[in-house]
Amino acid sequence: MQQHKLNSSLQEFLCTLTRDSVSCGVLNEIIQWITENFPCYTDLSLADSCKSDESSNSAVQHPHTLFSRLWIYSHHIYNREKRRTIIDTARELDLTGFSAPGKPGIICVEGHKPSADNFWQQIRSLQWQRITLMHREDSAVLSDVNSLRRFENFEEKHFVNPHAQGGHGTHLDRGKLLYFLQQNGCKDVFHYYFGIDGKEDSLVEK
Repeated sequence: MQQHKLNSSLQEFLCTLTRDSVSCGVLNEIIQWITENFPCYTDLSLADSCKSDESSNSAVQHPHTLFSRLWIYSHHIYNREKRRTIIDTARELDLTGFSAPGKPGIICVEGHKPSADNFWQQIRSLQWQRITLMHREDSAVLSDVNSLRRFENFEEKHFVNPHAQGGHGTHLDRGKLLYFLQQNGCKDVFHYYFGIDGKEDSLVEK
């Protein structure tokens, strides 16, 4: 049933695509839509299988008891207004994580699933050359949502190489980013961004 609902919604989405979207690569649009919407249908499937459970504390029945961590990739983040919007939006939604300006730009937010999804919808609506939800982690909150957080607050972090040539002199130093992720127990996500399982000594920018 959920697969049927997913297929129907996807067909409706395809009908909304403009000629411009098709010319720019309809496959990318489809992948983006499935990435963002698929978890909603799996949640519904789980809810259907647990209808007999009338507990008001059920994580499936109550979206606010679901925890999400979103990893977002942007071609670059330079604009000061956008950087301020990212920080303010995350804090207003009680999300923790970080934003790393530069090229590319990296954003991570974590907290209640509805808040994390709200953040993504607001941020992606801004004008970007390219922005993508690279990876998401969803889990049930069994006790305190704060016990699942990897970050204490939301702040802007800087992992740039000031000696990089071209651009704004703010190219991402992947070695510094990898070290930070490792310190916060998130090293595995490095693969989703760069397609490799990095080692610190081989990634420090020269």
